[in-house]
Amino acid sequence: MQIRQLQYFLAVAETRHFTQASEALYVSQSSLSQQIGKLESNLGVKLIRRGVHPIELTSAGKDFQIYARQIVEDINQLERRMQKYRTDSEKILRIGVITGLGQLPFTEILSKFNTEYGDVKYSLTNRLSKALCEMLSNGEIDLALIAMPSELDTDKFEILHLQEDPFVVILPQHHACAQEKVLQLKDLQNEPFIFPTPENVSYDIFMQECRAAGFLPRIIMQCNTAGRRFDLVKSGLGISIISESAFVYFHKSDHVTAIPTKPEFSKSIVMIRRADLNRNGLIDRFWNYVKHYRKE
Repeated sequence: MQIRQLQYFLAVAETRHFTQASEALYVSQSSLSQQIGKLESNLGVKLIRRGVHPIELTSAGKDFQIYARQIVEDINQLERRMQKYRTDSEKILRIGVITGLGQLPFTEILSKFNTEYGDVKYSLTNRLSKALCEMLSNGEIDLALIAMPSELDTDKFEILHLQEDPFVVILPQHHACAQEKVLQLKDLQNEPFIFPTPENVSYDIFMQECRAAGFLPRIIMQCNTAGRRFDLVKSGLGISIISESAFVYFHKSDHVTAIPTKPEFSKSIVMIRRADLNRNGLIDRFWNYVKHYRKE
């Protein structure tokens, strides 16, 4: 058994719904189901009746829930207890970060903080936002700089808003709409779209905006890397949506046009940390440094 499997099971047991549990955990439903299946296989018993809605726990599952809840709580208490022994002399910050941070000068912040507070070591992890939320929940990192998911649990995480990064539609230069000043998404409902995958916060934002415009996008390809989506659009395979900052970064030719949307929409770049931990001084100082840096 793995601790993560216990956490996954408890989320399903509490919500009685795989979709809701996967959203709360920031993992895909298939990954959630797979891990619980492995847990049941290792135990040699069925914990969940999947053929009913809402799902039900078996007798073994009800017993398992009681003990699993206690185990996870004991581990959380142990983690909180050990936090106070982490001293500044270690000077290691474990930071999760997404690739697209808008105009936030992240490396400059790290360098200046290091200069001001001494020889700080950084352990940087690059993942998608939802995966970083999961890592933060599991205590694998101390802080995360992410695009804020719509379902982020504000009771579980403390949130520091950093900036908004607007989205733009990108089109091949020869596209019929390439000369427009502003585009409404509803006018693009018949276009072939190149989207990120559902694990990406941007996917949720794009789908929400398209639904608000009255249509479901015709997605012909999925790719999480903004630069790769830029290249696919440049090749004439379809149109896409990327952040304004990503367009500025990747726009090295005149073959792709970026047009703002009406209404505008954006992703919120935030820094988050767990709200239930007694943090060491280094984490607090970095948090407050970024908070102050944002206002300069």
